[in-house]
Amino acid sequence: ETRVEAMESGCTRLLLTPLAPDQLGEFLRQYLCVDVSDQPKTERMLSAHWSNVNMRPLILAFLPRLEQQVRELGRYLGLPDGRELVEKLCLDLKGTAGGYGYPQISAAAQALLQAVMEGAAPEDLKPDFAELQRLCGWAVTEAKGAGQAT
Repeated sequence: ETRVEAMESGCTRLLLTPLAPDQLGEFLRQYLCVDVSDQPKTERMLSAHWSNVNMRPLILAFLPRLEQQVRELGRYLGLPDGRELVEKLCLDLKGTAGGYGYPQISAAAQALLQAVMEGAAPEDLKPDFAELQRLCGWAVTEAKGAGQAT
């Protein structure tokens, strides 16, 4: 009865509770851009230095710069003569993200840098760039939430 009513109202899919976690994960993977299966449920994307209260203002000041660098990197990725600038930005992101306590972002910048240095086509760089964007967005969101909570 619920299924018929939902479909008549325009729903294309219906989930009835209770759901097993793998059912929910499969459903979300179909409709979200991010694969939720590979993200640890308890992992947070806070800087490794977040527990040092003296570092927090520096971290919070770094994150808008991080977002700006990633946007800039995205602009240069598509330019035919942007490869050298992409390499420079990746090196900078790798170093600064690591220094501010974000090894995951540093590793993602390294992966993108490696692909660029190996001569990957701009289209082939999109997954590495998307991962870098995802991690940076996650870091900013986590820090803002943690900053408001403290």
